[in-house]
Amino acid sequence: MANDQKQEPDVTVEHHGTIFLFRTDNPDVHDWFEAYTDAQALGNAYAVGPSYVHRITEVLIQEGFRVA
Repeated sequence: MANDQKQEPDVTVEHHGTIFLFRTDNPDVHDWFEAYTDAQALGNAYAVGPSYVHRITEVLIQEGFRVA
């Protein structure tokens, strides 16, 4: 029988009108955003413009992070 346990995402993406928030409690995701983006940190989230969401999401997944 396969293991059906769901893993929690490392980052969740939320749409808030003109911005998207990448929300995380994972310190590795925080480090990644600080190193590779100029996104504005807002508490445990990073504000990102709509034109960057798809590419940032792709790269996070390629880096092995779980995105929801």
